[in-house]
Parts: sequence; C-alpha cells; structure tokens
Amino acid sequence: MSQDKINTQIIRLENEISTEYHLEKMDTLLLLYQQYMVEFPQDSLVAEYLYRSGKINMMLRKGSEALSDFTNLIDKFPQNEHLPEVYYYKAFIYESIMYDIISAKTAYYDFINRYPNHKLVQDAKLSIQYLGKSPEEIVASFEQRNSTENTGISEEEEKEPSLHEE
Repeated sequence: MSQDKINTQIIRLENEISTEYHLEKMDTLLLLYQQYMVEFPQDSLVAEYLYRSGKINMMLRKGSEALSDFTNLIDKFPQNEHLPEVYYYKAFIYESIMYDIISAKTAYYDFINRYPNHKLVQDAKLSIQYLGKSPEEIVASFEQRNSTENTGISEEEEKEPSLHEE
C-alpha cells in the first residue's frame, strides 16, 4: 500500500474514533500505525505515530504494547516534543494497568527528575504518595487531612490534655 493511502486511512480512522469509541476501528488504526512505521521507518511521521499508538494502547489497557511504543519513542526519538508526557505515561501504565508499584514509583521519580518543572510533576508526586493504597485508604487520608485543616489542630495537639481541663 502506498504511503499516501495508509496516511489517508489513518486520518479517516482517527477522525472516526475521535467521535465514537470503537474497539475494532482502534485495533485497525493500531495496525495501520505499525504498518506505516515498518514500511516507512525514516519518515517524519513515525515518531508521532509511535506516540499515538502508545496512547491508544494505553486507553485500551494494553500495558505491554503501550510501554513498548513509548520506549521505542524514547530510544529512537530522544528529542521528541512528547517525551515528558511519555515518561509520565510509562509510570501511569505501571501503576494503573500493570499494577507494578515498584516500577511505577521508579518511573514517576524518573519523570520528576527529568522534568522537574513540568505541569504533571504535582500529579506524579500525588501518585507516589498514594501508590499501593486502596481507595478507602486514600479517602480516609483526605478526610483526616480535611478535619485537621478545618480545626487548625493537629492530631498530636488533639491528644494532648488542655491546661484548662479539670
């Protein structure tokens, strides 16, 4: 298939899935990205297609495939504009799709160290803070923090007897 024909199909499918979540079309789009990258490895669109493929694989919860796409993007295109998000996405995939807490923590720290001023750094720090905790534990920590902030009294101060108590 010609380069223009593949690109035309890619554009058509991207437009279709932007308005409708359709698994079969997403799978077809992933195959077209792969075909394009294999047949035209030197083309300037390869980096963008790797990025888009990684995002779709991530959305479809295909963790290994998404990590592979993002790792290839990092290795082959070390100056790509999407790299900060790619490093963050890798950590997110380890955490939310692969449930590999150790790798997630390492990847979040890697992202923070590489891009300390990026807009996603605060999200990464929060993710690290709550890694491995159940939703109930996270809610409890928010409730505890809110009650402490609302009263202005820390837990330790609450436990200390008041001078005015009899």
